[in-house]
Amino acid sequence: MVKRTGVGLAAALAAGIAYGSNAPFATLASRLGVPGSDAVLWRALLMLALTGGFALLARQRLKLRSSDIAPVLGLGLATGVTSIAYLSSVAFIPVSVAAILFYTYPLVILLLNPLIEGTPHDVSRLAIFAFAFLGIVLVVGPGFSALDIRGLGLALLASLGATAMFYFSARAMTSLTPASAAFWVHVIILPAALLVVLLTGGPVALPATPAFAGIFAVICGSYISGYVLQLLALSHISPAVAGLIFLAEPAVAILTAAVVLDERLTLTQGFGCIIVFTALVAATLLESWRQTTVS
Repeated sequence: MVKRTGVGLAAALAAGIAYGSNAPFATLASRLGVPGSDAVLWRALLMLALTGGFALLARQRLKLRSSDIAPVLGLGLATGVTSIAYLSSVAFIPVSVAAILFYTYPLVILLLNPLIEGTPHDVSRLAIFAFAFLGIVLVVGPGFSALDIRGLGLALLASLGATAMFYFSARAMTSLTPASAAFWVHVIILPAALLVVLLTGGPVALPATPAFAGIFAVICGSYISGYVLQLLALSHISPAVAGLIFLAEPAVAILTAAVVLDERLTLTQGFGCIIVFTALVAATLLESWRQTTVS
């Protein structure tokens, strides 16, 4: 596959926006009696049907080669660990603290890059991350009261899981299409999601109302499009670059919550969003300039 930096940057930004818009609608679903674990199960089932059907219709290869098994298995396990650890962490610590700890994963990627990809530390990317992370702290508004070591550990585990997701995604996309990779990853995730639902007393009956149908469509659609776009992005740009662009997600989540959940956006949060999006513009311009220079 020919790598196109512009395609990768656009796909990463679109994926971050899709993921960010997911959380407020998941909150609406939970208010209607559908917990997050059930939403994970249903969207995994829908992901299997859509990506498997698309791959077959487009005559894309679904059969895994022996060289595909390790990255796909790693990606599936990393995705599961990230989702379960992050959702579990908020039972012990405030969501804002969990979010701040979780979004350290782009820094972890930048720090590991010299070891994994053999590239030197990139000072400009580290500076952009520091600027963007300042915006994240302002956006989520840290509440460092009532901390619990279990929640802190789970949030950091989710951060490490997300780091692994990006690297395994990049490896998987060297030979698979986004649809086929997403299909097999969710074959791995589905049994774990079903087990969690059963252990928590589900699955619950889905409300048969037009309002919930719209909410459910957004939850599944934003997740599925976000995941496929994430895989597409990592077939064109490195995990280090993609991680920076994905910092758009929490800012988008706050902005979406302000509209969907009628949550008031404070001046500090608005300033944080401006910082985050400024950092994203800087990261995009930097990578585009580097690509032009190389070409």
